[in-house]
Amino acid sequence: MSGRRRLGDATDRVRIDPTACEGIGMCAHVAPGVIGVDSWGYPVLPPTEVGGRDLRAARSAISACPRRALFLASEYAR
Repeated sequence: MSGRRRLGDATDRVRIDPTACEGIGMCAHVAPGVIGVDSWGYPVLPPTEVGGRDLRAARSAISACPRRALFLASEYAR
């Protein structure tokens, strides 16, 4: 398989590096419809892939994270 993604080959999921996250909650303020926070301020991520407006909001939250703890991971269907 080449490095190109074809429609339907991959999904984008929001992931977190738990050692980098300090529970600041900036991500939830930037993308409240996509990312929530628990009672300690740590992100609660969507259990499924994100797309459309949610993907744009997730990218904004990733960019806003002061600890760079969030990222998008592509998962290829097998």
